[in-house]
Amino acid sequence: ADEMDLKSLQDALIRTRKGEYLRLAEISTLEERPIAGSIDRENQQFQQTIMWEFRGPGKAAQKYKESVFSKLELPPGFSATLEETWAWTEEEKG
Repeated sequence: ADEMDLKSLQDALIRTRKGEYLRLAEISTLEERPIAGSIDRENQQFQQTIMWEFRGPGKAAQKYKESVFSKLELPPGFSATLEETWAWTEEEKG
């Protein structure tokens, strides 16, 4: 899998419906945030949960998740499952 640093991600071009291109940084805020990591055990297997925040329409979020998940390359003996979790932001709670 290709690695992308924060600067490269901010410079990524997004095409609008009108055919114009905008830098992702022009329409979003991207930041790295440290989070508490944990590795859990279930049924004698270790498991790691990976989460991210996607802000946008539900259909776009679903397509993005499926795209990322379909491109996962795991070493032998590893497996991955895609689980649906979401929460309202403070702004959405109003």
